[in-house]
Amino acid sequence: MILITQMQINPITGKLLIVSIAFLLLNCSSNQLKDQGLKVSVFEINKGWGYKIEQNKKLIIYQPFIPVISGHTAFRSKNDALKTGNLVVKKILNNQAPTLTKEDLIKNGIEF
Repeated sequence: MILITQMQINPITGKLLIVSIAFLLLNCSSNQLKDQGLKVSVFEINKGWGYKIEQNKKLIIYQPFIPVISGHTAFRSKNDALKTGNLVVKKILNNQAPTLTKEDLIKNGIEF
């Protein structure tokens, strides 16, 4: 354990320190996700589909629309929503940010 006493830190350094600690904590806990229950499920919304990801029955991602696409466009098919949710889980399990690009969608055959 590190103990810091009576040390003055400027605001920018303090914020960077907080972000760094948060990143380390999230990164350490993401290594444990393989042992914890991640579940992708799909749901109907606005004449299309969305997905949600739960970890041990706690909602961690709710995605009613296709990410990185402007507007509020639902997935065209149940399968596209499921494939996208599974791709996000794969990224989480590989210690990557759970974000997607248009290239990710195209590469995985997601229609938009």
